Amino acid sequence: MLGIYRYALAMMVALSHLWNDLIWWQGIYGVFGFYVISGYLMTLILSEVYTGFANSWRYALNRILRIFPVYWAALAIALIVGYLGLETLIKDIEAAYQPQSATEFIGNFTLIAFWESKLTISQAWSLRVELVYYALMVFLCRDWRIVLIWLFCSILICAYQVNENSVFYLRYSTIAGASIAFALGALVYHLKNRLHLSPIHLYISTIVFFGHLVFASHIWNFPHEALGFTIFFMPHHFGLYGNTLAAAYLIWAIVSVSNISAKSNMVEKVGKPLGNIAYAIFLTHWIAAILIVNLGVNNENKLIYVPLSLVVLHVISFALYRFVETPVNKRLRDRIRPNNIRL
Repeated sequence: MLGIYRYALAMMVALSHLWNDLIWWQGIYGVFGFYVISGYLMTLILSEVYTGFANSWRYALNRILRIFPVYWAALAIALIVGYLGLETLIKDIEAAYQPQSATEFIGNFTLIAFWESKLTISQAWSLRVELVYYALMVFLCRDWRIVLIWLFCSILICAYQVNENSVFYLRYSTIAGASIAFALGALVYHLKNRLHLSPIHLYISTIVFFGHLVFASHIWNFPHEALGFTIFFMPHHFGLYGNTLAAAYLIWAIVSVSNISAKSNMVEKVGKPLGNIAYAIFLTHWIAAILIVNLGVNNENKLIYVPLSLVVLHVISFALYRFVETPVNKRLRDRIRPNNIRL
């Protein structure tokens, strides 16, 4: 079930970029949904797999191998697309940006750069945030009391931003702003070890999460139409905190039910392959769109442009999982982790 959820979040991000007249705030929610998942999963593996600080190097290396090989493969494709000049055929879209200096190239390759620097894979800014929390969570997430203090500090950050009427960029795109999502994910791990939710909560949390996804603009009183980059300079929170709470509730219900359900059921069989390609979908949806436009499809004709982009996107994503991620998992990551758990 977690795989299906990860896939849904990745598709929310992709569709918010490919068809932002139809869906825009949902993509924002998708990013924070991934943060909540990461907070939960990192707490899980640091508490049950990479126990003790002696295993921190294994944890760090495994996180690097989880993030970078697929990212580098996607980056290589995007650089080739840009080198061929294909990105210029989509106006007003900064996709497949070509680094203009050695510093920019190093920043793209390592994801270590000033926040103002441009990324070839533009949405990879969120990976920078993830990497920071991968490191911080070694110290923050193992003890539930520290997690509660962390969550309290995160709430104070949100309260301060609301009180200061901070622009959305500070709430959404910064390390401090993302803290609430990772902290809630960590809390879910400690909660589920003390209280397993019954299966009815899976239905309730799904309705709450996707109901909020659809009706957020009415609930929080913000415009239905896509706001473009102007959103980052507006003070409205656009339902981000409500979504983060709903995402934490849904994760709690999913992991509770997963612990009591048979691994061979149909949901797991469908969810696992979908979850496997979610990361690649997140990374490569602009690349797929550029390729479709260069086949002569008008990106204003959404009923043709979007479905064809999604077909190409899934082909690219499956190829990245099959030929990049799977070999890295089998040949490297499985040997590094102390227990046979793949996350």
